[in-house]
Amino acid sequence: MHDTLRSDPVFKMIADRAPDDRDLASQPTISRIENSVTPADLLRLEDWFIQRFVDSFDEEPDAITLDIDTFADSTSVCLFAIEYTRRRRSAERVASFC
Repeated sequence: MHDTLRSDPVFKMIADRAPDDRDLASQPTISRIENSVTPADLLRLEDWFIQRFVDSFDEEPDAITLDIDTFADSTSVCLFAIEYTRRRRSAERVASFC
């Protein structure tokens, strides 16, 4: 897939390149980049994102609560929706929600 998209004009423009510029990085280059990331790199990236978030406030917040799910859990969303709907509507409508 990388080898096909490396010639794509839209991907070139996203990379601040002209559509008729030479192709973007090859698949082996992308693989080396993907495989070179270390846990320390990820922690630095995390710090960078948190700092950008904090900098977006006029005043630095005292605390930040991050509610991050590690995977898409449609069951929890569905159960929340059923309970919410149950409280708002009749029981017949709840059964067909999810």
